[in-house]
Amino acid sequence: MASSDAAFFEAIPWCARLLADPNIAVTSWSSRQAKDDGEDSCFGETLKTARTIDKSIAFHRKRASATSRVEESYMLLSLGSGLDGHAGLLHGGIVSTIMDEGTALLLQANVGGRQEMTSLYTVALNVSYKKPVRTPSVVLVSAEWLEWNGRKAKIRGTIRDATGGVLAVGDALFVQARERL
Repeated sequence: MASSDAAFFEAIPWCARLLADPNIAVTSWSSRQAKDDGEDSCFGETLKTARTIDKSIAFHRKRASATSRVEESYMLLSLGSGLDGHAGLLHGGIVSTIMDEGTALLLQANVGGRQEMTSLYTVALNVSYKKPVRTPSVVLVSAEWLEWNGRKAKIRGTIRDATGGVLAVGDALFVQARERL
């Protein structure tokens, strides 16, 4: 995360309150850096411009213990008008894209080199659009576990506005790839 991103969100009172919580840890969001092989180019290049998602910061609730998993993760995103479907409204496909990335962030927060949590892919994402997502704006994307069972992880994501109003809710199903023989 760039220090200018942190300063941007710390200057917004409702974001500053979230970031000042002693029970959260600011973390890296690897998808904001495009890789040489093209991986993460969506959020690392295409959606990383002054007119799309100019500023972002990722954080999560601290682990209860060194061996427990992260239970909740968050992203603050500054959404620009270059993402509009209708004037001043975020395109629904971008809402889903953000939801997919936001729920995957919870998985990323828990990887920490653990082999059993790598090679997970989104196989289902059911998004309910509650209210329009206005642009330009800053939104909070949160993710929490619904279930972890063998190779499958179910995570609920929520996109909220500055007042805490729910704009979209999504249930994601991730499945770990099987090893090829």
